[in-house]
Formats: sequence, structure tokens, C-alpha cells
Amino acid sequence: MAKKYACRLDCEKGIILGLGREDFIFRVNLRDSVEFQIEGCSDFADPSTLLIIRENSGAELEHSGYIRGGHWVCEVQFLVSGSVKLHLKLGELISEPDYIVVNPAITLGGKTVPLDSLCIQTVLSRSMGPIDSWLEIFDDQFSLGYNFFHITPIQVLGGSHSLYCIKDPTNLSDSLFPSMTTSQKYAALENVMEVLDSKGMGCMIDIVLNHCAYDSEFVEEHPEATYNLVNCPYLKSAYQLDKALYEFTKAVIERKIHSLHNRNRIENEKDLSNIMHILKIEWLPQIKLHQYFQMDVNEVIRKFEECTEDEELETKLIAELKSKGLEYFIKTYALIHEGEAPLSTEINTKLVWKACKILGHSKQNSIKEVRKALPVVNSYLLSRFDKHFAEILTNIEGDIRYHKLERGKVEISADNPIVGRYFQELRNGHVVIHNGFIMSNNDVLKDFAGKEGWHYFRRNVVIWADNIKLRYGNCYDDAPALWETMKEYVVSMAKCFKGIRLDNAHGTPLSVSMFMLKAAREVNPNLYVMAELFTSDSKLDAHFVKVLGINGLVREALNALDPKHFGALSYEYGNGETLSLGKLEESSINSLSLFTDRSLERLKSGVTPAIYYDCTHDNQTPSQKRKAFDALPTAAIVAMCNCTIASTRGYDEFLPKQLSVVTENRTYLKYEPEVCKNNIDLGGPIKLLITFSHELSQKVNTVDVKGEWDGWTKFYQLTRTSENNFEVELSLSEEFLGKELSYKFVIDKVNWVHDWKQPFKKFGSNINNVIKITKTPQVRTGIFTTMRPARKILNNLHQLMSEEGYNEIYIHQCSNDVFMIIRQNPVTGSSYVMITRTSFWDDPNAVSQYGMKLPGIVEKMVFLSVLSFNNWGFIQDLHEINGLKGHLEVLTNLDHFGSIYRDSIENIDVLNLQKIPQSFLCILKTELHSQNSLKALNLIYEELKYDCKSIFSEVSLESLNHLLWRCSSEELDVSGNKRNVYEVPQFKPFTYAGIGGLVIEFIKLINKNNLGHEICNNIRNGDWLIDYIHGRLSPYVPISLSDYILNAISHIKKFPRGIIPKHLFKFVISLFEAAQRYQIQELFQLTAITKIDEYFYTAVSQFWGIVPSVKSSLYNASLSAGLPHFATGFMRCWGRDTFISLTGLLLCTKRFSEAREVILTFASVIRHGLIPNLLDSGKNCRYNARDATWFFLNSIKNYVIMAPEGERILSEKVSIVFKSDIQEEHYRDHSEIFMSITDIIQNIMQEHATGIEFREWNAGSMIDAHMRDEGFNIRIRLDSKTGLIYGGNRWNCGTWMDKMGSSWKAKNAGVPATPRDGAAIEINALLYSTLNFLVNMRENNTFPYNGVVLRDGSKFEYATWREILKNNFDKLYFIPYTPDKISGYYKDTIGCSIPSNDLQLRPNQCIALAVAPDLFDSDHAVSALEIVRKELMPGLGTMQIGIMTLNSSDISYRNFYENSNDSEDYSIAHGFSYHNGPEWVWPVGYFLQSVMIFTSNKKLVYKCLSQHLKTFENSPWMSLPELTNGYGKECPFSCMAQAWSIGPFIEVLQQIN
Repeated sequence: MAKKYACRLDCEKGIILGLGREDFIFRVNLRDSVEFQIEGCSDFADPSTLLIIRENSGAELEHSGYIRGGHWVCEVQFLVSGSVKLHLKLGELISEPDYIVVNPAITLGGKTVPLDSLCIQTVLSRSMGPIDSWLEIFDDQFSLGYNFFHITPIQVLGGSHSLYCIKDPTNLSDSLFPSMTTSQKYAALENVMEVLDSKGMGCMIDIVLNHCAYDSEFVEEHPEATYNLVNCPYLKSAYQLDKALYEFTKAVIERKIHSLHNRNRIENEKDLSNIMHILKIEWLPQIKLHQYFQMDVNEVIRKFEECTEDEELETKLIAELKSKGLEYFIKTYALIHEGEAPLSTEINTKLVWKACKILGHSKQNSIKEVRKALPVVNSYLLSRFDKHFAEILTNIEGDIRYHKLERGKVEISADNPIVGRYFQELRNGHVVIHNGFIMSNNDVLKDFAGKEGWHYFRRNVVIWADNIKLRYGNCYDDAPALWETMKEYVVSMAKCFKGIRLDNAHGTPLSVSMFMLKAAREVNPNLYVMAELFTSDSKLDAHFVKVLGINGLVREALNALDPKHFGALSYEYGNGETLSLGKLEESSINSLSLFTDRSLERLKSGVTPAIYYDCTHDNQTPSQKRKAFDALPTAAIVAMCNCTIASTRGYDEFLPKQLSVVTENRTYLKYEPEVCKNNIDLGGPIKLLITFSHELSQKVNTVDVKGEWDGWTKFYQLTRTSENNFEVELSLSEEFLGKELSYKFVIDKVNWVHDWKQPFKKFGSNINNVIKITKTPQVRTGIFTTMRPARKILNNLHQLMSEEGYNEIYIHQCSNDVFMIIRQNPVTGSSYVMITRTSFWDDPNAVSQYGMKLPGIVEKMVFLSVLSFNNWGFIQDLHEINGLKGHLEVLTNLDHFGSIYRDSIENIDVLNLQKIPQSFLCILKTELHSQNSLKALNLIYEELKYDCKSIFSEVSLESLNHLLWRCSSEELDVSGNKRNVYEVPQFKPFTYAGIGGLVIEFIKLINKNNLGHEICNNIRNGDWLIDYIHGRLSPYVPISLSDYILNAISHIKKFPRGIIPKHLFKFVISLFEAAQRYQIQELFQLTAITKIDEYFYTAVSQFWGIVPSVKSSLYNASLSAGLPHFATGFMRCWGRDTFISLTGLLLCTKRFSEAREVILTFASVIRHGLIPNLLDSGKNCRYNARDATWFFLNSIKNYVIMAPEGERILSEKVSIVFKSDIQEEHYRDHSEIFMSITDIIQNIMQEHATGIEFREWNAGSMIDAHMRDEGFNIRIRLDSKTGLIYGGNRWNCGTWMDKMGSSWKAKNAGVPATPRDGAAIEINALLYSTLNFLVNMRENNTFPYNGVVLRDGSKFEYATWREILKNNFDKLYFIPYTPDKISGYYKDTIGCSIPSNDLQLRPNQCIALAVAPDLFDSDHAVSALEIVRKELMPGLGTMQIGIMTLNSSDISYRNFYENSNDSEDYSIAHGFSYHNGPEWVWPVGYFLQSVMIFTSNKKLVYKCLSQHLKTFENSPWMSLPELTNGYGKECPFSCMAQAWSIGPFIEVLQQIN
């Protein structure tokens, strides 16, 4: 079934995000869809942007996108397999490219199969025999579960007969296709492939592109297709060396080397030392190889003097020339003709002339400088040659040691030269190079036959002497005949086969492979591509896979050095886990999608896909590398892996050594079909196979069986199937299904026995075998000489697990050589468990392994066997490929090795194995004991996904606060100090007590599937966290929801401990996501289209909750200013913070009842015409904020406008807490005073018009330990001429920038860091907004007052006040632009006691612009916003989430806040810099609102919000902080979740949406 994925692109680069590792790739299946997304901040977020996709054909397809939720989206369905290269294009703007590999849809027998279910077998084409015999061979191997076959080349071969030395790639082998024309050969091949496909088999063929046979007619006709001495003259030096070594071999053979004393044998190190001494001292110096790398200085200077032209230099070369000089430039970039002949080396005269000109040399000076440089360059070349020559000798010595001493070919002859030849002389006179490879080649993208590495000269190529390396050149035009011939070859194979294997892919130029695969996929769009690719670099492997669209890389289990390494390889290639079962499932929270659509999966990256061989045909067998009996455990471990698996024909027959692709001429053994020929009909369709096997020491003539199936009435004779095995098949009626029948064997008509290898029970004094009757085919027990019975089980099981969703794999190395591997179906909980013991070394002693916890209850024994070899004698058959005679014992009774017992607490079975021999293999199938719980939990997951409304129907916003959040101090508060947030031992406490705290940590673990984390260990070890989740809910969460959660976790508790983390994670995240949807969709009646919407809306419930230490007369819930510092007690509620936040948190989210309660509560504590800054439940309120009251009035205005019948709040009355502004009178007056909101508004306006002047109640150290005495004096006045309100003094802080110095050491104690006394810009903008509101309400007859009375008794109407303020505001505050300084913005204050502070560039103008845009000249406003963006938000969209509180050029600027700083630095001690540079988040909300009002620049808004999205995604509080230090760096003294950092942004979101 096709899937749909979401994929987020990098805003600038356009590449796919979420790669995970540099060596990971992105893969999808054919017909899958991907929704590509890019944030609205990107330049590519434009409706005109195109997604350009280049498919295999080379054609570029344009896909149009569209804008959704401000972001760019483009949906693409992939209908062509292979490599897909993609990039974005908008006009001339083009992004970086990226790749997705689209898997082909492989069909076998008309059924599409998962690629991971393929069981591939490599077969040698020559050993298959003629094409007419192939079907029989493939049918036999298909019966063992192999469903895909890799065939070595079938083309006409060269003289060496190597299967990989193709003489004619366009014609098929006569030996494989005898007596056929070319067309008949291809027709016969296609016919066989069609028949195989109809039966459910597929085949792939090797493609060899790097070389051809040495006797190929093609290279004789097309020398340009080879590396020869004409097109590669630099090889001449290597050829001279090669020829000299050849002549040396001849001289040794002919006994002409006298110092060898007529010996032609190299038998020991002494002989080798002599040979090397002669080569180094006597022989090789004769050919004067060093001269090939020297210049004739005079001749080079002569040519340089005659040169009159120059050529251009690249910019980077010019820079190097200037920095490193002429000598360096010549030896690095200007040498030509090296290695071509003695003294052939010259310089590129044009290039050097240009270099001299750049250096400013005259002609004479140039000649002089070059003449001076050339001897130095010659010296360098000689030094380089000396290093090369030393390397030549080392490589020759290594070659001789390996071939002569280690392999025992000691006698030198024409067939066994001292060293192999690198070159071959063709009949057409050309001298060409052989192909080969370089050990540990770290740069396979470079042509190792090219000049750059001098590899053929240095003799570090391992040569294949029977072939010729093909040279494709840099492009098609360099060798068109070669490109076309190989294309014809590749296309002909792609037409016939379902797949191809790229032989030696690392040695094939990437451009050539791309060209050939393009042609192949044109004729076979669903081509499966395997590659033999060894780059020594996983990142480079990934590059090849992406660019070529490779579906699997050859990887081999026998390459493992020891069991631990084997486990690591299987983990890497098999997509396994080594920490625990129960893979952590992805959720929409960490999907990287920009949207909340949960129908799309995250496009995940992964390792390059492996085709995991137990043993490849290129390498040694288990008998050669380990022990022969390791064949079984190695094959079993590979089969359990969650990837494509493979083996080589002969592995199952225990070949003692690998087959040679050059000399092997025998054919494969043929087997009879494995069916029981002894069938007895007892009246029914149920087939019961009865088998009996005996040891070789026994002599048995006949075996009969008698049993319960007919009431023990008859004997039935078993047929001998091999030396050790007997069998009979009984046909029983269906009445026996599900029943356990007992039976017994009779040996030679006399001895009654039971088979201990099969299940048995004791009945009184008798012991009988027992079997449960099912429809499932039985395992054929017995003793077998090959691994075929095991292979059939392993292959069939691998396919079943892949096709039926057993996609979770856990690899556990129980001990040094004992492995347990589990494959589990995460939906059903069913598992297959394999226990095996490897045989890297010979250890005849059995080992034990106790307490192996299985993932459930054992349902059945799938397979049980032990492999050994009783007879190591081996006689190779001359005609058929045979192997060692094995002793594979297949059993069905585990009792001989151990026992299984039930753990009643975990409801799992535990396996104790007392005796585990080498090459032991046991496979069990388990089911969850808690099947019903899994089904119930799956239903709960579905309910949480689709039915959040009914589940949360009784849940309020404050209930969600308790369910999801609660920081430490809140949790202690609500529990009476009995319960804190949950703390994981050896880790840390969660941020929140609610499930939101768990989700934050869970997501981090899911991203890395980190099942070994302390959190997972804690969950596996006990139910503490599970019980905590539910135990803390009452009484704050409704009983219905609490019971729902209790039901779910009760099911989770029933699971085996190993998979509890998986399900707890899934449930908690599902519950969290359901709560999110309920909060947004039901409580807020909103739709969160994008993730940023969802994060902001979700954060609202972090701040609204019930805390017992905060009570008011009107309601229980309250709005926290920020977490964790402002969570409980008197510090929880602040007037200024509350009303900056309220519009976004409660009005935009339609929580009007909560907003009303907050407004009425603060209205009830009106005093001095002000609301308090610190509420303290109305007990010890402080009225030291000049701005809080205006944010309060702004919130009332917004409530009236936004709430249904919002104006009704104006008539609501509240009981006034403070009876008088005078403290003594308040305490004497016990009357109850009620005021309407209308009257409270009027009181505030009147008080400000008359002037407010008072001393704070309880002034002194009791309420502020650091404030100077003058600071407690509060004064506010109106200037009726300008309409502005002034207030404060030098010693108090009346606005949000309220840091009071407290360091006596630094002498800033009692000094406001940012006093802002005078007419603060935002206060007067809020004043204007309020006046505007009151005038409009007066006009609508909803507000009875039309003005105030001034101090002199005159009346001052609101309309007049508004107009005076409007007429004066812009001209008083705006600083006109002047080119010599920062200007074109608005003053921060007017009339500050520190006059220079008026002109400081601060973000408060953004608040003013947002709340009262009518006050501003639009051009001035745009100018100011640009200055703010440039000066206060230079990191917008890249690093900043807040706005600088002061521009960096100001003398007071300090960009960090450190409250614990105890230095003597006045500017920073005790956090004095709080508002003098650190970047505060909440004003950014007003900045963005202003941007939308004055410029409608959504792009800028999205660019800014992109950083907030990243902060949400990475924040341990899933929120936004109060502030950051400079450049967005975290400030540890900040609240990490701040209400006013959320509210203003929600207003922005509703503006742009």
C-alpha cells in the first residue's frame, strides 16, 4: 500500500532536513507520495517556486507548489524507480540538490514483494550447465525458499575462462546456449526468465563495465577504449619499469643472474632479500627511471623564452600563487609531460608567463625567476621519485612474499613470474594496462589509472592479469564506440532480467554507471540494482547509492572478526536494535512537518540498504574462515535480519573452499523433490508426517509406528529415506485437529522406543512421543548431510517476517558466542525468537545460558537443530560440486538442551539452556499473554486519534494544565509538599509533573530510538512512573478521564517489561496529542494548520491553572507570569504580565469566561487609579507600575471587541478590596464598596488627568530591600498641552524595564538600571488606544462619560484629549533621519531625568506602533521598523528569538544577564544589565504585529517565527523563555516558559491567518 510522507526542506539550502547521519539516505517505494514543505521565511516560499525533479531518463519535471498556512508546499507522487535528484527553482534562485532513492516494485509470480523479503542466491553460470537445465536447478533451490537468483556473467568469455573476463559483451556464451544463433540465445533466455517469474522467482545478472578479456577483438579495433601509451603517455615510465621486471624474470629463468647462484626459486625470506637487493642495486638502476621525472632546464628555459602567449588563471590559483610563490606554483600546477621519456618533463609556458605577469615581473625578470625556480623544482621531483622508488620496492617485495612464500609458488617460470605484469602488448602494437584494484583505496572517485596518483608506476595496484582496463574518458565523445557497445550489453540484460549487479562499482566511473543505468531503466523501469561497492567510506557509499539509485549493497557476515563484530554488522545491516525490543514509534510531534496533519508520516532517513550475505562467491567459506559448523548459526543470524539476505550456491552443501570463477568447470548437484513417498490414508485431509532418525552407531533395518490415531490397533511401516532417517505420512480426519496424540516406534519388529529428539511424555511407566495435530506443515526431523532442511526454514521464515510486519528486531549477545535475536510484529505482539551459538573457533564444550526472557508465551517450536561433522574426510567429485558430509540433526524436543518456565509476574516464558553445543540453533514463536490488552490498547490509540471530544468532554483549561504541565513548585503546592515532579535515577527530574514533561523527554529518545536510556530502564524495571502518571491526577482531572487513563495503563502493565517503554511512550504521546487537539479544536474553537500555531496554542495551558497558594475571592484558577520562577504564591500573578498576555492567551483563544474573571479580579483591587503590578491574591499588592494599568485597559477594550456581547462586562460590578487610597482609612472602613467596570475605567482616567501622587504603603525594606527612599514616591501627571502622561523619578522603575540595582560592592544598589521616567512611548500609545476606545463607546452610547476634569477644574473631553495627543505624538517622538548617525526611529521616552536616555534605541516603540498605529506617520513607522530590525534584530531568522533591549552601539549595552554576578562591574553586577542588551521575547510579538500593520510583510514574520519554531522543538519546557542572552544564547536566569512570550505571538498568528 502506497504511503504518504511529509518532508521539510532547509530554508536556505533547500535540502531535505532530518538526514540523521551524513551516510544516511532517503528512500521511498514506488507510488509513494511526498509532501515537500519549506517555511514561509524562505526565499523559496513563493507560489512561483518550482520543484525540479530529474528522474532516471534525465528529463527534468517541474512540479508547482502552493502556499498553505504561510508555508510553501508541493506534493509529488513517485511513479518511476531509481535515483531522483531534486532542487528548488524560483527565477534565477536555485537551491542545492538532494536525492531520494525510489525502490522498484518487484513482482514475483504476479505478487509485489517487499525488497526486504528477498532471499537471493548467487550461482556460477558455468556450473549451471546449458540453459535447458536451469529450470530444474532453480526449482530445487526455490523449494528451499530462495526467490531471487544472482547469476554471474553469461557472455562470451576470454581465454582465461574467468566468468568476469568477458570477450564479447553483446553475445551470449555458446557453452550455455549451445547450437543457437544470437537471437535464439536471447529468446531462450527470455523464455526461462518468464517461466521463473510465473513460478515466483526472479533473477539478476552481473554487469561488468570496468574491463574486458585480454583477447577481446573490441579493444584491438578500438584502442581509444584502453589506457595505452598513446592516449596516456605518462604510463611510459610505468611500462619501462614493468618491462624491466619482466626481463628480470626471464634472466632468472635463464639463470643469467649470477649473484643468485643459478637459483630460480624463492623459498624463504633470505631468497626474497637477495632478489630485492639485486633489483634495487643492480637491475633497476640500469633503466634510469628518475630521468622520466626530470627537466632539461636549458631546453625548458629556451621554450619559455620563445613563448609569446599566456592563458587565464582561476581565482583560487592566483591566491595560491601570491601566497606561496612561483616555485610552489610551477611544481603544483605547471608541470607537463612527466613520466613520458627521459628528461621529458616540462612546464606549461603559457601558464607560467601568466603567473609571472600577475607577480609583476618584467620579461627579463620572469626568465630570471623561472631559471632560478627550475633547479629547485627538479630537486623536488627527484625527492618525490625517491619516495616513489622506495614504495615500488616495498610493493614488489610484498607481492613476491604473498605469491611465493605465503601461497607456496616458489619456482620462477614463465607461468609464475617474479611479479605479475601490469601491461600487455596487443597484436595491433598498442601497449595497454590490465585492470585491478588498490587495497584500502580511500578515493574511488578518482581514476587510479590516471596521472594524479602514479599508481601503476608505484606498483600498488593488485592486478587481474587476464583482463584489460577500459577507458571511458571524461565523456561519451572520448570513446563513443565503448559507450555504445556497453550500453547495448547493459540494455540487453535489463530486458531479460529483473535486476542487475554492478560488479566492482567502486572502480567504474560514476558518470558511466549513471549512463548505463539510465539506458537500463528505460527498458526496465522496475530494475533492481545491487552493487559490489567498497569505498572504505560510508558517506561515499551513500553518495553512490543516492546518485545511482542502488537498492542494495553487497555486505557479508563472514567479514566479521569475532562474535561481537558479527552482532554489530547484523545490527547495522539488519536495521536492528541492541538495547531492547519495542522500537519507539514516531509521532507527529517530532515529524519535522510544518503542519499538524497527522495522516502524513515523516520521511525518515536510514543506512544505505544492505544485501546481507552469509557468504559471497568472491570470498572464503566458513570452513576456510572459521569452522565448517559455523555455517548454520551464521545463516540463521543473517536470516533474522530485517533486510534483503543472500547466500551462495554451495554454502548449504558445506563446500570446504570457495569455487574459483576461473577454473571451476563442474556442475551443481541435482536433488530429488522433498516429498514423502510413503502415504497412508486413514480417512481425512490432515497430513501427519511421522519421522524417526537414529545415530550412525545403531544398525536399524525396519521402523514401525503405532499410535492413538486408530486406537493403537495397527502398525504402520516407515520408509527409509537416508542412512539415518525413516518416515511415513498419515492422512487423518479433522476430528483430531487441536488434539494431542501419543505414539511409539518399534525397531526391527521387536524394540519399542520413543524418539527423544521429538516431544515425549510419561504415561505411567511408559514414555511415548506426543504431537499436537494442526494444519501447519511439520518440520521434517532427522539427521541430514546438508543444510537444506535448515535453509528452507530460514528462508521461508525470513519472507514471512518481512511480509507480515515483523519489522522490529532486537539483537542481544547473551555471552561471548551465544546470540538471541527477536523479530516482533508491533501490531500483534507476536515474535520469532532465535537462539544460536556461533562457531568462530573450535570449542567442543557446551555452554549454558539461564534466564533468557522471551517476549511472550511460547506458541510453538519453529526449528531446532545442531550442526556437527562426524567425518572430516573429503573427496572432491570430478563432475559435480560436492561438499563436506555434515551431521545436521533436526529435532522438535528442547528438553535435551534445557527447559522453559513461566514468569507469572511478567506473564512471559523464560528459557534456561543448560547445554548449548556449538552451532546450536533454536527458533521459537511467541505470542503475548496479554493479547486482549494489546487489542484494547490499539483501540485506545484509535480513540485518542479520532475521538478526543468524547474522551475529554468534562475537561477544563485548568484540568489540562494539571494533566499536561505543572512545574516542580506547582506540583509541590497542589500536593501539600508531598509530591514533586518525577525524577529518574541516574538522569534528572522531568521538567513538568504532567505528561507534557514526559513527552518532551520521550521525543528526544524517539528521535534516536534510544531504548537504553535511563528513562527506559526505569520503566522496564518497575511501574513507578506508570503509577505516578495516574496517581497525581485527582482531584484536578475529571474522574472520567482519570479512569480512562487508569484503564489504559493497566493494560500496559500486563505486557512483558521489555516492551512496556514502547507502549507507555505511545500512549502518553497519543494522550498528549489528543489533549492538544481537544484544547485547540474544542476549548479554543480554532484550527491549528501549522506546527507553529499548534505550539503557541498548546502553550496556553501551561500558565492557566489552580494553585492552592494563590486564591482570590472570584475564582480558583489564575494566570502564571512564567515558569518556574513565577509559579506559586505571591510571585505568581503580575498585573503587567497578565494583561500583556491576556489578549493572546485568553481572548484570541475564545476563553472569554477566564478572561472576564482575570479582568474582574484585578478591577477589584483598583487603588490610586492604578491596578497593582504584584497581585499577591489582593493582600500585599504593590502599585509601582505606571504601565500595568494601561495594558489592563487595553485588555478591557479587546474583551469588549472580541467577546460575544463583550460590552456587558462594562456594567458588571466588583467589590472593591481597598476602601481608600489612604492606608489608615482603608483599615478603618469596613463597608462594602461596589464599582462597575465603567466606573473603574473612569476612575483611572480621572486620577491620571488630575495627577497621581502617593507614597507606597509599607514603604521601606519590608517591600523592597534595595530601593532608595525617594523611589517609594509614586507620581504621575498629565501635560494637557501635548496630551502626554508623564511619571516616575530617577529612583524608581515604573515600566516593564524595572531592574533595580542591588550590589553594594559594585555601587549600583538602589539605582534603577533603566528608570524610563518621563513620558514612556508605549504608555502614551496605550493611552491613545484607550481614548479612542472610550470616544467610540461614547458615540455608541455604551460608555456614559465623555471626559475628565483637570486639576484646575476645567473639563477635558476624551475626543479633545485624543486629538491633542495625536497631533503632538509623532512630531515629539520621531527622530528624523540624518546620515551620520542612527536615526529615523522613535524616542523611548520624553523628559527622562537622564536626558540621553530619551534617545536610546529600544524596542518599546514596537509596542506603541502595534497598539496605536493611527498615532504614527506611516513613512516614519516603516523607517522605525527597519531601524529596529537592523539594529535590534540583526539575527532575525537565524539566531534571535528575542529583541535586543538596547542597541549595541549604546555605551550601556551589555548583551547578557547574570543575576548571580558578584563583581564590582557597575553595569552587570547582580544582573544590572537585565534590560540593557539581553534579548527579550515578548516585544517581538508587538514588532511583528507592527510589521503586519504597516508593511504586510508576511515573509519577515515567517522568517522570525522560524526561530521560535526551532525553540519550541528543542525547548525542555516546550515553550518560549522570558529572554535570552545576546545572539539567542540561553540565559540560565530566565524563566524558561513565559506567558507574555506566548500571548502577543498568538495575536500575530491570527493576524497572518
